[in-house]
Amino acid sequence: MRPEEIADFDPAAALGRLGLSANLSSQRSNGLAAMAERMRRDARAHLPVR
Repeated sequence: MRPEEIADFDPAAALGRLGLSANLSSQRSNGLAAMAERMRRDARAHLPVR
């Protein structure tokens, strides 16, 4: 994925589409959300400044 795609990615929506949100514990969901936010933050750091 390109940085733009990662920066625009919505992990909560993706989990909902896959039906995983109902099957993950709150601790796992929080860890996954934190990991996704870190990836988005790092991707935004590589985007050109507008």
